[in-house]
Amino acid sequence: MKIILERSLDFRQFQNLIILTFITVMVLLGMINSVDFKSYYLIEALLLFLNIIFIAILFFKKGLYIENQKLYVCMCLIGLVLKKTLIETSNFKQVSLM
Repeated sequence: MKIILERSLDFRQFQNLIILTFITVMVLLGMINSVDFKSYYLIEALLLFLNIIFIAILFFKKGLYIENQKLYVCMCLIGLVLKKTLIETSNFKQVSLM
């Protein structure tokens, strides 16, 4: 069972990453439309890779994941659990979320 709680970025980080993504997309589109594609293909490939990474980071979410009666803090990307960290709950009688 997965419970997705919040974005992994706070508002300021999210805002700055959207601006950075917009700028890199505009530079990439400008390079594709204005110069010969073969002359700067490495820079264009790097910009495309960075845009994919930036957009993926925008969709990262933090949440809780329960598997085999163990509680994990997880990082999710569009429903896929990418990273999970075990929370030691053996000393607790109850666990609650607020």
